Amino acid sequence: MKQVSIAVWIAHILSQHRLALKSDLTGFLDSWIILGIRDVGNLKKLEVRKDMKKDSIEKWIGYEFESSSGLTKEFSLFARDIKKHIKEVLPHGSELVNWSRGHFEICGFVKRGDKFVYFSTSDVRHWQDNWNVNILVRTAKHEKDYTGGSNGYSTLADFTGAIERLLTI
Repeated sequence: MKQVSIAVWIAHILSQHRLALKSDLTGFLDSWIILGIRDVGNLKKLEVRKDMKKDSIEKWIGYEFESSSGLTKEFSLFARDIKKHIKEVLPHGSELVNWSRGHFEICGFVKRGDKFVYFSTSDVRHWQDNWNVNILVRTAKHEKDYTGGSNGYSTLADFTGAIERLLTI
């Protein structure tokens, strides 16, 4: 592959993900050459590795997860990051219990005292960013109650508030 076509592919990937084409392009090219990546198919994997430096769950917004019959590295990293984020934003005095990383979806229970709230996301492969804007939340009787109360929905930004409201019912 010629170096010109490499730059075109990198520009294409960066523009797809709304990243600024500034001096980062030089560093991106250097990283690509240093890592010895010659195949355009590996661009996505390189992009994910570079994004892992970001501290926020927001790095996953707009990410297109690879479909697979088994667990992918990308989904494993995403599940780890969203679990960490959820634990950080839980309402005061509550804890994450019975966490589950499924096949491209996550779910779990939040507990405070004798109250429980169940939450889950849709399959991240088919509904891009739905994990961020449409999280199922409902009351539960215990940490294995998957049928629980009435379905409600929350965004990740309002997750703390949604959980708090359900814990006070």
